[in-house]
Amino acid sequence: MNKSFLRNQILRFVVFFIIVAITHYLLLTNKLPSIYSEAQPWKIYVFLIPITALGLFYIVKRYQKDNQSMVNTFMFYTIVKMVASLIFLFPWFIYKDATSRPMIMQFFAVFFPVLLLETLFLVRLLSNYSVEDEKK
Repeated sequence: MNKSFLRNQILRFVVFFIIVAITHYLLLTNKLPSIYSEAQPWKIYVFLIPITALGLFYIVKRYQKDNQSMVNTFMFYTIVKMVASLIFLFPWFIYKDATSRPMIMQFFAVFFPVLLLETLFLVRLLSNYSVEDEKK
């Protein structure tokens, strides 16, 4: 795996999170009811950005050591992320108030596009690996 590939992927994630956050902010200020802002959606980004960054770092490190177990590594990371997400959302599941439903809806509106981008990252990483193998 070359460094330009990794740099491009990191840049894509940064740009993606910026676009999602700006779009989310614009929707909160212009279209959605005020209860959605009261749910403190910034907590979603405080949770998702570090766990995504750590997960991608873990995937890349495992890929560099053993590129044959890539899918297993990604599945492990995805399961850990889903369990961590349930733990993160636990207070809104248990202590239901007016902000519970808006927070959960906003969380999954951000979570699933991030999961899609992570999956695309895995596909690109695997296709990059097969191209490097064919060159050898």
